[in-house]
Amino acid sequence: MSTYLFNSNRLGFREWQEKDLIPLYKMCSDPEVMKYFPAALDMAEAEQLMIVMKNEYKKEPIAILP
Repeated sequence: MSTYLFNSNRLGFREWQEKDLIPLYKMCSDPEVMKYFPAALDMAEAEQLMIVMKNEYKKEPIAILP
């Protein structure tokens, strides 16, 4: 059984996991990555972002087609 919610041609999409926090933080704290956003995020802000994204998915799960 797949752990992915759905797949594209190149990627598998799954729910956020605790192990994703450090990579998310590294991405969101990089000034080049975040140059079109209001500000880079610190660790607490990245953790809050992940919590928000997890909660949003719980409210609006992706409809998976057979």
